[in-house]
Amino acid sequence: MNKKTILSIVGVIIGCNLLIASSFTAIFVSINPSAADYAFGNNSGAANIWNTNPLSVWSNPAKLGYHKNFSFGYSHDPWFDKVFDDMYHISSYMSYGFSGIGVLFPVYSARNRFGTVMSYGERAYTDEEGNIIGTYETYDAVSTFALGVNTVEFLSNIYGGDLFNKILPYGELSFGASYDYIDTFMGSEDVASTSIDPIPETDTGHRLNYGLIGRVSPINTKLKGVDFINLDLVLSYHFINPAKSTIKYRLDSEEGEDELPWGRTDAFSVKLAITSDILKDIVEDDLFYKISKNLFSVYYSEDKSAYGDKEDVLGEGVELTFLDIFSIRRGEYEDHQGEIVGETRGYGFRFHYDDIVEFQYNRSSFPGGGLQTRQSKWDIGFNADLIALYNLVR
Repeated sequence: MNKKTILSIVGVIIGCNLLIASSFTAIFVSINPSAADYAFGNNSGAANIWNTNPLSVWSNPAKLGYHKNFSFGYSHDPWFDKVFDDMYHISSYMSYGFSGIGVLFPVYSARNRFGTVMSYGERAYTDEEGNIIGTYETYDAVSTFALGVNTVEFLSNIYGGDLFNKILPYGELSFGASYDYIDTFMGSEDVASTSIDPIPETDTGHRLNYGLIGRVSPINTKLKGVDFINLDLVLSYHFINPAKSTIKYRLDSEEGEDELPWGRTDAFSVKLAITSDILKDIVEDDLFYKISKNLFSVYYSEDKSAYGDKEDVLGEGVELTFLDIFSIRRGEYEDHQGEIVGETRGYGFRFHYDDIVEFQYNRSSFPGGGLQTRQSKWDIGFNADLIALYNLVR
Protein backbone atom coordinates (compact mmCIF):
# COMPACT_ATOMS: atom_id res chain seq x y z
CA MET A 1 0.00 0.00 0.00
CA ASN A 2 1.14 3.53 -0.67
CA LYS A 3 1.88 6.02 2.07
CA LYS A 4 -1.40 7.88 1.64
CA THR A 5 -3.41 4.70 2.12
CA ILE A 6 -1.46 3.70 5.21
CA LEU A 7 -1.95 7.14 6.73
CA SER A 8 -5.65 7.01 6.02
CA ILE A 9 -5.98 3.69 7.83
CA VAL A 10 -4.17 5.19 10.80
CA GLY A 11 -6.50 8.17 10.46
CA VAL A 12 -9.54 5.94 10.85
CA ILE A 13 -8.14 4.53 14.07
CA ILE A 14 -7.27 7.97 15.40
CA GLY A 15 -10.59 9.49 14.34
CA CYS A 16 -12.53 6.81 16.16
CA ASN A 17 -10.57 6.84 19.40
CA LEU A 18 -8.82 10.13 19.98
CA LEU A 19 -11.56 12.43 21.26
CA ILE A 20 -12.86 10.58 24.28
CA ALA A 21 -10.75 7.96 25.99
CA SER A 22 -13.57 5.57 26.86
CA SER A 23 -15.46 2.52 25.65
CA PHE A 24 -17.72 4.67 23.45
CA THR A 25 -17.81 4.24 19.70
CA ALA A 26 -18.82 6.64 16.87
CA ILE A 27 -17.10 9.32 18.90
CA PHE A 28 -17.13 11.73 15.95
CA VAL A 29 -20.64 12.79 17.06
CA SER A 30 -18.93 14.54 20.00
CA ILE A 31 -17.14 17.03 17.74
CA ASN A 32 -18.59 20.53 18.04
CA PRO A 33 -19.29 21.81 14.48
CA SER A 34 -19.51 25.49 15.51
CA ALA A 35 -16.24 27.38 15.05
CA ALA A 36 -17.63 30.31 17.05
CA ASP A 37 -18.48 28.15 20.09
CA TYR A 38 -15.26 26.15 19.71
CA ALA A 39 -13.28 29.28 20.58
CA PHE A 40 -14.79 29.22 24.10
CA GLY A 41 -13.19 25.86 24.91
CA ASN A 42 -13.84 23.19 22.24
CA ASN A 43 -17.06 21.43 23.34
CA SER A 44 -18.63 24.69 24.52
CA GLY A 45 -21.48 27.02 23.70
CA ALA A 46 -24.40 25.32 25.45
CA ALA A 47 -25.43 28.61 27.09
CA ASN A 48 -24.59 30.85 24.12
CA ILE A 49 -28.15 31.77 23.12
CA TRP A 50 -26.90 34.72 21.04
CA ASN A 51 -25.23 32.48 18.47
CA THR A 52 -28.21 31.52 16.30
CA ASN A 53 -26.13 29.79 13.62
CA PRO A 54 -27.78 26.34 13.22
CA LEU A 55 -24.40 24.69 13.86
CA SER A 56 -24.57 25.93 17.45
CA VAL A 57 -27.66 23.77 18.15
CA TRP A 58 -25.26 20.83 18.56
CA SER A 59 -24.48 22.01 22.09
CA ASN A 60 -28.14 22.21 23.21
CA PRO A 61 -31.34 21.83 21.13
CA ALA A 62 -33.16 24.20 23.50
CA LYS A 63 -31.25 27.02 21.78
CA LEU A 64 -33.72 26.69 18.90
CA GLY A 65 -36.27 28.49 21.06
CA TYR A 66 -34.18 31.66 20.53
CA HIS A 67 -33.93 31.32 16.74
CA LYS A 68 -35.73 33.76 14.48
CA ASN A 69 -36.53 33.34 10.78
CA PHE A 70 -34.52 31.23 8.32
CA SER A 71 -30.88 30.39 9.08
CA PHE A 72 -28.17 28.37 7.36
CA GLY A 73 -24.80 27.27 8.73
CA TYR A 74 -21.80 25.47 7.24
CA SER A 75 -18.47 24.54 8.85
CA HIS A 76 -15.25 22.96 7.65
CA ASP A 77 -12.59 21.36 9.83
CA PRO A 78 -9.54 19.93 7.98
CA TRP A 79 -8.90 17.69 11.02
CA PHE A 80 -5.18 17.12 11.60
CA ASP A 81 -4.33 18.68 8.23
CA LYS A 82 -0.63 18.76 9.13
CA VAL A 83 -0.65 14.94 9.33
CA PHE A 84 -3.43 13.72 7.02
CA ASP A 85 -4.27 15.50 3.78
CA ASP A 86 -7.54 13.68 3.10
CA MET A 87 -9.41 13.81 6.41
CA TYR A 88 -12.04 16.42 7.18
CA HIS A 89 -15.14 17.15 9.27
CA ILE A 90 -17.98 19.02 7.52
CA SER A 91 -21.37 20.13 8.89
CA SER A 92 -24.28 21.75 7.08
CA TYR A 93 -27.63 22.63 8.70
CA MET A 94 -30.60 24.96 8.40
CA SER A 95 -33.12 26.16 10.99
CA TYR A 96 -36.33 28.12 11.09
CA GLY A 97 -37.72 29.98 14.09
CA PHE A 98 -41.14 31.55 14.53
CA SER A 99 -43.11 32.67 17.61
CA GLY A 100 -40.75 30.94 20.04
CA ILE A 101 -40.59 27.62 18.16
CA GLY A 102 -37.49 26.57 16.24
CA VAL A 103 -36.74 23.50 14.11
CA LEU A 104 -33.44 22.15 12.75
CA PHE A 105 -32.88 20.11 9.59
CA PRO A 106 -29.69 18.69 8.04
CA VAL A 107 -28.52 19.98 4.65
CA TYR A 108 -26.34 18.18 2.09
CA SER A 109 -22.69 18.22 3.17
CA ALA A 110 -20.55 15.47 1.56
CA ARG A 111 -20.46 11.80 0.54
CA ASN A 112 -24.14 11.99 -0.46
CA ARG A 113 -24.99 12.56 3.19
CA PHE A 114 -26.89 15.32 4.99
CA GLY A 115 -25.74 16.99 8.20
CA THR A 116 -22.28 16.10 9.50
CA VAL A 117 -19.67 13.95 7.75
CA MET A 118 -16.33 12.82 9.16
CA SER A 119 -14.27 11.59 6.20
CA TYR A 120 -11.22 9.41 6.87
CA GLY A 121 -9.96 9.37 3.28
CA GLU A 122 -9.23 6.53 0.89
CA ARG A 123 -8.42 2.94 1.69
CA ALA A 124 -7.14 0.39 -0.80
CA TYR A 125 -8.35 -3.16 -1.28
CA THR A 126 -6.19 -5.86 -2.80
CA ASP A 127 -6.30 -9.19 -4.61
CA GLU A 128 -5.09 -12.44 -3.08
CA GLU A 129 -1.50 -11.59 -4.05
CA GLY A 130 -1.68 -8.26 -2.23
CA ASN A 131 -1.87 -6.10 -5.36
CA ILE A 132 -3.99 -2.97 -5.07
CA ILE A 133 -7.01 -3.29 -7.36
CA GLY A 134 -9.06 -0.32 -6.19
CA THR A 135 -9.88 2.14 -3.44
CA TYR A 136 -12.92 3.29 -1.50
CA GLU A 137 -13.50 6.16 0.92
CA THR A 138 -14.37 5.64 4.57
CA TYR A 139 -16.50 8.00 6.62
CA ASP A 140 -18.91 8.49 9.50
CA ALA A 141 -22.06 10.61 9.21
CA VAL A 142 -24.78 11.91 11.49
CA SER A 143 -27.99 13.71 10.49
CA THR A 144 -29.56 15.67 13.35
CA PHE A 145 -33.17 16.82 13.57
CA ALA A 146 -34.19 19.06 16.48
CA LEU A 147 -37.04 21.07 17.98
CA GLY A 148 -36.89 23.86 20.54
CA VAL A 149 -39.66 25.83 22.27
CA ASN A 150 -39.22 29.10 24.13
CA THR A 151 -42.21 28.82 26.47
CA VAL A 152 -42.53 32.49 27.43
CA GLU A 153 -42.28 33.79 23.86
CA PHE A 154 -44.59 31.05 22.59
CA LEU A 155 -47.28 31.81 25.20
CA SER A 156 -46.85 35.53 24.57
CA ASN A 157 -47.62 35.01 20.87
CA ILE A 158 -50.49 32.60 21.55
CA TYR A 159 -52.32 34.45 24.33
CA GLY A 160 -50.88 37.94 24.03
CA GLY A 161 -51.81 40.29 26.82
CA ASP A 162 -49.57 42.20 29.18
CA LEU A 163 -48.43 39.33 31.44
CA PHE A 164 -46.11 37.42 29.10
CA ASN A 165 -45.08 40.57 27.24
CA LYS A 166 -43.89 42.04 30.54
CA ILE A 167 -42.05 38.85 31.53
CA LEU A 168 -40.26 38.32 28.21
CA PRO A 169 -37.67 41.13 28.50
CA TYR A 170 -36.52 39.82 31.89
CA GLY A 171 -36.59 36.06 31.51
CA GLU A 172 -37.23 33.05 29.29
CA LEU A 173 -37.36 29.27 29.62
CA SER A 174 -36.67 27.07 26.63
CA PHE A 175 -36.90 23.29 26.13
CA GLY A 176 -35.51 21.24 23.27
CA ALA A 177 -34.94 17.74 21.92
CA SER A 178 -32.75 16.40 19.13
CA TYR A 179 -32.60 13.11 17.22
CA ASP A 180 -29.33 11.83 15.72
CA TYR A 181 -29.36 9.33 12.87
CA ILE A 182 -25.86 7.86 12.67
CA ASP A 183 -24.59 6.21 9.50
CA THR A 184 -21.07 4.86 9.02
CA PHE A 185 -19.16 3.34 6.11
CA MET A 186 -15.83 1.65 6.72
CA GLY A 187 -16.13 -0.51 3.62
CA SER A 188 -18.34 -3.45 2.70
CA GLU A 189 -18.07 -7.08 1.71
CA ASP A 190 -19.27 -6.16 -1.77
CA VAL A 191 -16.65 -3.46 -2.26
CA ALA A 192 -13.81 -5.47 -0.77
CA SER A 193 -14.89 -8.97 -1.79
CA THR A 194 -11.47 -9.73 -3.24
CA SER A 195 -9.57 -8.16 -0.38
CA ILE A 196 -7.41 -10.24 1.92
CA ASP A 197 -8.84 -8.31 4.87
CA PRO A 198 -12.37 -7.19 3.95
CA ILE A 199 -14.10 -4.73 6.27
CA PRO A 200 -17.83 -5.37 6.69
CA GLU A 201 -20.27 -2.52 6.39
CA THR A 202 -21.19 -0.94 9.70
CA ASP A 203 -24.65 -0.56 11.16
CA THR A 204 -26.75 2.56 11.70
CA GLY A 205 -27.45 4.05 15.12
CA HIS A 206 -29.98 6.37 16.74
CA ARG A 207 -29.67 8.77 19.65
CA LEU A 208 -32.03 11.15 21.48
CA ASN A 209 -30.84 14.22 23.41
CA TYR A 210 -32.67 16.78 25.53
CA GLY A 211 -31.96 20.32 26.65
CA LEU A 212 -33.13 23.08 28.96
CA ILE A 213 -32.10 26.76 28.94
CA GLY A 214 -33.17 29.57 31.25
CA ARG A 215 -32.38 33.27 30.91
CA VAL A 216 -32.70 36.01 33.52
CA SER A 217 -32.02 39.66 32.70
CA PRO A 218 -31.81 41.73 35.91
CA ILE A 219 -30.74 44.79 33.93
CA ASN A 220 -32.61 45.52 30.71
CA THR A 221 -33.02 48.52 28.43
CA LYS A 222 -36.75 48.41 29.12
CA LEU A 223 -36.18 49.12 32.80
CA LYS A 224 -37.02 52.68 33.69
CA GLY A 225 -33.96 54.80 34.33
CA VAL A 226 -31.52 52.46 32.53
CA ASP A 227 -31.65 53.06 28.81
CA PHE A 228 -28.35 51.73 27.51
CA ILE A 229 -27.29 48.60 29.43
CA ASN A 230 -28.30 44.93 29.09
CA LEU A 231 -27.18 42.22 31.51
CA ASP A 232 -28.18 38.62 30.77
CA LEU A 233 -27.52 35.49 32.85
CA VAL A 234 -28.08 32.06 31.28
CA LEU A 235 -28.10 28.51 32.66
CA SER A 236 -28.06 25.50 30.33
CA TYR A 237 -28.45 21.74 30.84
CA HIS A 238 -27.91 19.31 27.97
CA PHE A 239 -28.67 15.61 28.51
CA ILE A 240 -26.82 13.60 25.87
CA ASN A 241 -28.21 10.18 24.99
CA PRO A 242 -29.70 9.49 28.45
CA ALA A 243 -31.13 6.20 27.10
CA LYS A 244 -27.53 5.06 26.43
CA SER A 245 -28.29 3.88 22.92
CA THR A 246 -25.88 1.46 21.29
CA ILE A 247 -24.58 0.63 17.82
CA LYS A 248 -22.82 -2.41 16.41
CA TYR A 249 -19.97 -0.53 14.85
CA ARG A 250 -18.49 -3.65 13.23
CA LEU A 251 -20.96 -6.24 11.96
CA ASP A 252 -18.36 -8.97 12.25
CA SER A 253 -17.68 -8.13 15.88
CA GLU A 254 -18.37 -10.88 18.39
CA GLU A 255 -18.41 -8.49 21.31
CA GLY A 256 -21.95 -7.21 20.73
CA GLU A 257 -22.99 -3.60 20.44
CA ASP A 258 -21.02 -0.61 21.73
CA GLU A 259 -22.38 2.42 23.54
CA LEU A 260 -22.82 5.68 21.70
CA PRO A 261 -21.47 8.68 23.63
CA TRP A 262 -23.71 9.63 26.54
CA GLY A 263 -23.41 12.16 29.33
CA ARG A 264 -24.35 15.67 30.30
CA THR A 265 -23.19 19.26 29.84
CA ASP A 266 -23.90 21.99 32.40
CA ALA A 267 -23.16 25.52 31.29
CA PHE A 268 -23.38 29.09 32.51
CA SER A 269 -22.94 32.34 30.61
CA VAL A 270 -23.22 36.06 31.27
CA LYS A 271 -23.35 38.87 28.74
CA LEU A 272 -23.09 42.59 29.38
CA ALA A 273 -23.90 44.90 26.46
CA ILE A 274 -23.71 48.66 26.07
CA THR A 275 -26.37 49.50 23.51
CA SER A 276 -25.93 52.00 20.71
CA ASP A 277 -28.77 54.07 22.18
CA ILE A 278 -26.14 55.75 24.35
CA LEU A 279 -25.15 57.70 21.22
CA LYS A 280 -28.66 58.92 20.38
CA ASP A 281 -27.70 62.51 21.18
CA ILE A 282 -24.52 62.28 19.11
CA VAL A 283 -25.28 60.08 16.08
CA GLU A 284 -28.49 60.88 14.24
CA ASP A 285 -28.05 58.51 11.31
CA ASP A 286 -30.70 55.75 11.56
CA LEU A 287 -28.57 53.42 9.42
CA PHE A 288 -26.01 53.22 12.23
CA TYR A 289 -28.60 51.77 14.62
CA LYS A 290 -29.87 49.32 12.02
CA ILE A 291 -26.44 47.72 11.62
CA SER A 292 -25.18 48.11 15.18
CA LYS A 293 -27.58 47.56 18.08
CA ASN A 294 -24.75 47.28 20.61
CA LEU A 295 -21.80 49.58 20.87
CA PHE A 296 -19.83 47.00 22.84
CA SER A 297 -20.46 43.70 24.61
CA VAL A 298 -18.52 41.26 26.75
CA TYR A 299 -19.54 37.63 27.06
CA TYR A 300 -18.27 34.88 29.40
CA SER A 301 -19.17 31.19 29.35
CA GLU A 302 -18.23 28.07 31.28
CA ASP A 303 -19.17 24.56 30.13
CA LYS A 304 -18.57 21.36 32.10
CA SER A 305 -19.11 18.10 30.21
CA ALA A 306 -19.19 14.62 31.73
CA TYR A 307 -19.19 11.62 29.38
CA GLY A 308 -19.85 8.24 30.98
CA ASP A 309 -17.34 7.51 33.72
CA LYS A 310 -14.78 9.88 32.20
CA GLU A 311 -13.38 12.80 34.17
CA ASP A 312 -15.18 16.10 33.68
CA VAL A 313 -14.06 18.19 30.72
CA LEU A 314 -13.99 21.96 31.24
CA GLY A 315 -14.28 24.67 28.62
CA GLU A 316 -14.44 28.38 29.40
CA GLY A 317 -13.95 31.53 27.42
CA VAL A 318 -14.52 35.25 26.88
CA GLU A 319 -15.75 37.18 23.85
CA LEU A 320 -15.40 40.91 23.18
CA THR A 321 -17.61 42.31 20.42
CA PHE A 322 -17.40 45.77 18.90
CA LEU A 323 -20.34 47.45 17.11
CA ASP A 324 -21.99 44.03 16.63
CA ILE A 325 -19.49 43.49 13.82
CA PHE A 326 -16.15 42.17 15.05
CA SER A 327 -15.61 39.65 17.85
CA ILE A 328 -12.43 38.44 19.54
CA ARG A 329 -12.64 35.16 21.49
CA ARG A 330 -10.29 33.45 23.94
CA GLY A 331 -10.76 30.35 26.05
CA GLU A 332 -9.27 27.35 27.83
CA TYR A 333 -9.95 23.64 27.32
CA GLU A 334 -9.08 21.03 29.94
CA ASP A 335 -9.42 17.34 29.13
CA HIS A 336 -6.69 15.80 31.26
CA GLN A 337 -7.79 12.21 30.74
CA GLY A 338 -7.84 12.68 26.96
CA GLU A 339 -4.50 14.55 27.24
CA ILE A 340 -5.82 17.59 25.38
CA VAL A 341 -5.29 20.78 27.37
CA GLY A 342 -4.63 24.26 26.10
CA GLU A 343 -5.79 27.64 24.87
CA THR A 344 -8.60 28.16 22.38
CA ARG A 345 -8.93 31.36 20.40
CA GLY A 346 -10.81 32.79 17.48
CA TYR A 347 -12.51 35.73 15.85
CA GLY A 348 -15.68 36.46 13.92
CA PHE A 349 -17.31 39.00 11.62
CA ARG A 350 -21.05 39.65 11.62
CA PHE A 351 -22.87 41.96 9.26
CA HIS A 352 -26.61 42.51 9.68
CA TYR A 353 -29.30 44.98 8.75
CA ASP A 354 -32.26 45.66 11.04
CA ASP A 355 -33.00 41.98 11.85
CA ILE A 356 -33.76 41.42 8.16
CA VAL A 357 -30.56 39.83 6.91
CA GLU A 358 -27.29 38.70 8.50
CA PHE A 359 -24.00 37.18 7.32
CA GLN A 360 -21.30 35.84 9.61
CA TYR A 361 -17.88 34.26 9.36
CA ASN A 362 -16.06 32.65 12.30
CA ARG A 363 -12.67 31.04 12.68
CA SER A 364 -11.08 29.31 15.68
CA SER A 365 -7.96 27.39 16.65
CA PHE A 366 -7.62 24.91 19.48
CA PRO A 367 -5.29 22.30 21.00
CA GLY A 368 -4.97 19.03 19.12
CA GLY A 369 -3.15 16.90 21.66
CA GLY A 370 0.08 15.06 20.97
CA LEU A 371 -0.56 14.35 17.28
CA GLN A 372 -0.87 17.98 16.17
CA THR A 373 -0.23 20.90 18.50
CA ARG A 374 -2.87 23.23 17.02
CA GLN A 375 -5.94 22.66 14.87
CA SER A 376 -8.29 25.15 13.25
CA LYS A 377 -11.76 25.31 11.72
CA TRP A 378 -14.11 27.89 10.22
CA ASP A 379 -17.82 28.35 9.69
CA ILE A 380 -20.21 30.67 7.89
CA GLY A 381 -23.80 31.61 8.64
CA PHE A 382 -26.72 33.31 6.96
CA ASN A 383 -29.98 34.50 8.53
CA ALA A 384 -32.89 36.22 6.84
CA ASP A 385 -36.47 37.29 7.39
CA LEU A 386 -37.42 36.17 3.88
CA ILE A 387 -40.64 38.19 3.66
CA ALA A 388 -39.05 41.38 4.96
CA LEU A 389 -36.01 40.83 2.71
CA TYR A 390 -38.29 40.43 -0.33
CA ASN A 391 -40.13 43.64 0.53
CA LEU A 392 -36.79 45.41 1.01
CA VAL A 393 -35.28 44.49 -2.37
CA ARG A 394 -38.34 44.43 -4.63
